[in-house]
Amino acid sequence: AGRLVERSTTVEVGDDAARIVLYEAIWQRVQQRLKLRGLYEGEASGKVDAPTREALRAFQAERAIPVTGLPDQQTLAL
Repeated sequence: AGRLVERSTTVEVGDDAARIVLYEAIWQRVQQRLKLRGLYEGEASGKVDAPTREALRAFQAERAIPVTGLPDQQTLAL
């Protein structure tokens, strides 16, 4: 996928231990990719939800990277 060409609102993902802010469109792309891998069954809405975080954790565990449930740089690079 290419660069974002439209303005997108930001979303905050995380908890007290770790938190990141990213564009809603990026979160939506994460959901779409997790869905393609069969790890996420919800709608790729760009909204932060528990099922997407769980799917991210599953993806991270599959790839043997730190399991955070956050779309950090290491996760997005894969």
